[in-house]
Amino acid sequence: MLVKCIRVGAIRQFALRSVPHQIDNCYMNFAEIDQLPSTLQAVATHQTLSVGDVLFHRNKESQAIYAIKSGQVCLLHYTESGQSISHYAVYAGEMCAEIALFLDAYTCSAVVEEPTQVLAFPKQAFLNTLQQNPDFAIAFIMQLSYRLHTTKIMVENMLSVV
Repeated sequence: MLVKCIRVGAIRQFALRSVPHQIDNCYMNFAEIDQLPSTLQAVATHQTLSVGDVLFHRNKESQAIYAIKSGQVCLLHYTESGQSISHYAVYAGEMCAEIALFLDAYTCSAVVEEPTQVLAFPKQAFLNTLQQNPDFAIAFIMQLSYRLHTTKIMVENMLSVV
């Protein structure tokens, strides 16, 4: 079943305008292999996915986290009645499944919405790189902080409509 993810383009643009300029200058594109530490370059695997493919399934053992090289992936879960609940879309240059670094299973599913290429990073190698490379760890924290900020803006906008 194809599911359309929440469109947050306008919200992302608003969130970008509300983020200090110096943060934008420090942004790392995790899907650009040459920007990554050599420890991750050595273990990253490339995957090419088609519309409707599932990158990972909720409650399945988490083995990797992913950087979207091109395309778009929707993070979602299904209710017991089979209804899909869309979380948000992940775009080129962004990471997904970060929480999997600290959990044994994925907390949602990821469905490809347009032809997509991803880089997959084994969990332990990614964690080791974070521990050994402070600059990379800061870049990762910055992306997570930006995601938290855009989520906050999304919630504020949804609450203001109600």
